[in-house]
Amino acid sequence: KKNRPYLLIGFGRWGTADRFLGIPAKWSDINGAKTIIETTLEGFSIDFSQGAHFFHNIVSANIGYFHIKHKSEQHKIDWDWINKQKSKTDLEFVRHIELKNPLTVRIDAQKREGIILKPEK
Repeated sequence: KKNRPYLLIGFGRWGTADRFLGIPAKWSDINGAKTIIETTLEGFSIDFSQGAHFFHNIVSANIGYFHIKHKSEQHKIDWDWINKQKSKTDLEFVRHIELKNPLTVRIDAQKREGIILKPEK
C-alpha cells in the first residue's frame, strides 16, 4: 500500500498452482517484490522454480531471486534476527515485518551468488 520495495520469503515454490508445493500466488500478487526467496523445511524439500513460467517473470522483471535449502552450510537465513523484528501483521501463514532502514541486496547473476545484508542500526 505504501509502494515500498519488499522481500518475500516462502517455503516451496512461489506461484505454484499446487498448494502442496508452495505458495499459490498470482503474479499480480507479488510482482511488486524486489527480492524473492524460496526455501525449504525439514520434510518439505521440493525442486525450486527455475524452469517455470513464473520464474521467467521474476527474471524478466529484474526481481532478485534466491533459493536456500534449510540444511545448507553455505547459505543461511538468519531466522533468529527475523523473529526478533516487530510484526506489523501476524496471520496463520503470513508474517509481515517492516524495517526502519532498508536491507541491502547484492546479486551477481553470472556467478550465481548473492547476499542480503541487514540494515545498520
